[in-house]
Amino acid sequence: MPQRKRLRSEERRAAIVEAVIPVFAKNGFHGTTTKDLAEAAGVSEALLYRHFPSKETLYEEIQIKSCALPELDPLFDQFKIIPPSTEKLVFMIHLLMHRIVIEQDLSLPRLMASSLLDDGQFATLFLENFKDQFLDLFLESMKAAKETGDLIDVPIDDSLRLWMCHHVAASLLFVRLPGKSAVDYGIPRDKLVIQAVRFCLRGMGFRDEAIDHHYDPETIGELVDEENA
Repeated sequence: MPQRKRLRSEERRAAIVEAVIPVFAKNGFHGTTTKDLAEAAGVSEALLYRHFPSKETLYEEIQIKSCALPELDPLFDQFKIIPPSTEKLVFMIHLLMHRIVIEQDLSLPRLMASSLLDDGQFATLFLENFKDQFLDLFLESMKAAKETGDLIDVPIDDSLRLWMCHHVAASLLFVRLPGKSAVDYGIPRDKLVIQAVRFCLRGMGFRDEAIDHHYDPETIGELVDEENA
């Protein structure tokens, strides 16, 4: 019986976290009240406080959940065991672009945007975690791509190349935050991903022949879709 009660409590906590993300995304941390949170979660303020002693602890729980990238992306563990290479680097860029640009649930991106307009705490934590998870993998494969001659030296810091790719993807996502894209690109989002990946690969310093040889959007797309199935 005690075990069953604990599980029910965990499920309630998880349900509250999911329910309040859109509220924080819309109002920001400082503009959100515990009354707003309780109403969104369909519970009383007393029950809300029972699970989360303060608004801050609930916000921290959202941060922890949202930053659990290995859980959100089942392909992450595969990156850690694949040796550094040009192919791995290209795949990482495509996956990064695909995961962000194709995002269906806009609650987290809206929370990011709200954080950037507020104190930036959530956005900073999320992006720091992203860097901790991916930067070393990215740099290792960049080194391998340089050694094979696929990637030329350009006057851009290596770590900034990852951030530039991320920011291109984030910009393509943020124009969709109203619910309908503020920009009509004239092509489907899956095609937009391919165009953005090619743009980033060129900007990173990949040779044209290396892009043509290593970037096969159809094959990579099938691998991503297979993992999501």
